[in-house]
Parts: sequence; C-alpha cells; structure tokens
Amino acid sequence: MNEDMLAARHYLYRTFQCLLGNDPRSDGWAELDAELVEEACAIAGTDGAKLARLLGETYGSKARREQLASEYAATLVGPGALPSPPWESAQLSSDGGLFTPVTLTVRNAYRAQGLLPQQYPSVADDHIALECGFLAELAGRTLSACKAHDAERCTEALEASRSFIKAHPLRWAPCFAEKLSSEKAPFYRTVAESLVDFLKVDASWLDERALSRAAA
Repeated sequence: MNEDMLAARHYLYRTFQCLLGNDPRSDGWAELDAELVEEACAIAGTDGAKLARLLGETYGSKARREQLASEYAATLVGPGALPSPPWESAQLSSDGGLFTPVTLTVRNAYRAQGLLPQQYPSVADDHIALECGFLAELAGRTLSACKAHDAERCTEALEASRSFIKAHPLRWAPCFAEKLSSEKAPFYRTVAESLVDFLKVDASWLDERALSRAAA
C-alpha cells in the first residue's frame, strides 16, 4: 500500500481537526504548513490550492489571525446562535438539539476503537473537529500498521474509517458547509468545502481498497 497516501490522509485529517477545533491564535495553528496541505491534497486526489492560499495569507499577518479568530468564534463557538452548527446531532435533528441518539452512536464508534474525546463527557462527541480527530487517529493507525507490515491491523483501521465516514461526516458535513456564508465566513466555508471534497475522495479510495481485498 502507498505509504505517501496513508501519510497524506493522516496529515489532512489532523489539519481539518485543528482548523475546525482551534482558535487561529492557538499553538496548534503554528504547526500547520500551507505547502504541505496542498501537497497532501494532491496526493489524496483533491484540490487544495484555495485552502493552501488562505492558510498562507494567514501565517504572516497578526492582524489577519485576529480577524480570523473573530470569524472562528462567530462561526464555530458563539455566543449566540451559530449559522451552521458544527455538531452532527444539531444538523440532523429537527430542532437543532445536541446530545441526541446520534451523539451516542458516534460515541460508541469511538469506544469501539478504545477512544473518547479528551473533555468527555462535557463536550458533544459529534463535533466536526472531533470526528476529524477520530479519523486522523484511524489514519495514523493505518500508517503505523502498514509500516509494521501488519496487514490485519491495517485492514481493521481502514474498515473502521470507511464505515465511520459513510455513517457520519458524509451524512452531514455537506449541509454544514452549505449553510456557511461565503461572505461572513469565507475562510471556514472554504475549510468546510475542502473537508467535504476530501471526505468524498477518501470514501471512494477506501471503497476501492475494500474491493481489492475482497477480490484477492
């Protein structure tokens, strides 16, 4: 299996976790690299040019990071109603409520892999950044298993990723992205759209790997 592809998947899910779960002024952002983002997107088979350009514009400007912090708060944190709630339960429920049975389904998927959010139970497990973090963890396990030539562990991580993507983020991330205003939240609209594009490509790639294993 192509280790470059596995490394790109891991890096991109970690990147989306950081972008959607951390204030732009946080230390986590200092580890992001626009060139690596674009390169990883190219390896994965999706276009990361626009996202990389916006990231590059942000790094060198303190004023831009402060501005983006305001956009982050208004888009993903609050106070006040958020234009597009970053939780699966809120996107899929008729009243926008959190901690619904959907949340428990997501939590059970984490638990099946021996994982829970660091701030559990004070956070809703189905936040978009947490779901990306879970997929990043699975992608990291896949990469490690591949390097160790552990085919069984690699397959388990790939199947868990494939199942989770289809059952969760692909069901609601497109709606999350679509509801974000390109005028009021141009950066996070781009991040969300880039994530959706990557999820679709990754799901297709995982399907191809599953078909290859079945035919072997």
